[in-house]
Amino acid sequence: MTTEDQRPSFPEFDLYGSQHGNVGAGFLHIEDIAHRSAAHDFVIRPHVHRDLYQFILVERGLKKSTQDEACYQELEHALIFTPPGVVHSFEVDRNPSGYVVTCSENIVARFMAEGRETRPFDALGGGHVTFLASGSIDWATVWNLMKLAYREQQGNACLKYELMHAATTIVLIAAMRRALERSLTSPGLAPNPVIFNKLLVEIERRFRTEHRVDAYAEMLGVSTVKLNRVCKAYKARSVKQLILERVIREAKRLLIYTQKPVSELAYELGFQDHAYFSRAFKAHTGLAPKEFRETSQNTARS
Repeated sequence: MTTEDQRPSFPEFDLYGSQHGNVGAGFLHIEDIAHRSAAHDFVIRPHVHRDLYQFILVERGLKKSTQDEACYQELEHALIFTPPGVVHSFEVDRNPSGYVVTCSENIVARFMAEGRETRPFDALGGGHVTFLASGSIDWATVWNLMKLAYREQQGNACLKYELMHAATTIVLIAAMRRALERSLTSPGLAPNPVIFNKLLVEIERRFRTEHRVDAYAEMLGVSTVKLNRVCKAYKARSVKQLILERVIREAKRLLIYTQKPVSELAYELGFQDHAYFSRAFKAHTGLAPKEFRETSQNTARS
């Protein structure tokens, strides 16, 4: 196993181009999408925000956006939600319209802190694009709220941060509702959303060092049987499968964005035997790690 402090070698920023540091709870920054992208020839290259969430509310002009191996093009009237640790990038034209919002974990994590019948956090939790042209909260309302929050940030009115947080919360709720409308097939009665969402948090923190289901059950104070039952209710998969999916997703990032040998990559992800890792990767993706890397590089060049 690796130590918990090891991290992959992707550029890490608080705000793109600025050094990764320690931001406080309640951190919230809003900027016009053209502001930072113009300084980088309208291309924001692959990077991560280790402890921060980011979402882009785009009206027009976003030519390309990537989240890990997913790629979206020509997005309009959409919200691109990126959790901590997801490798992402985007490219805009020279007259884009949108806002980039970066915030601390506690602003988003409060959506999973209460026992809820639905699972809004999970609807966006792995990185997501939500189209907001329709929905219970219409696009015009969402857009005007984001414009208001941005204007507040530029000024010095009393309670400006409270207003910014309130507007940002409503925008996130609009996106979560829309994502749930499109993804939930049996809303309402899935058990123990708090346990499930805490499981997602612990997997994100520890997937490089801990692959044992019983370890996660012990962290959460439940039996492995109950944890698997909760996981299957939400994801139709076991806890073991969920852990492996997160490991494989990170392996894909490392294969795409680094040139680390497969043996080193496997060790970084908690595998003592790189041959076992390669078998697990191929079983999950249909390709051996080296084949996946070559295919991804050829796709990027084409």
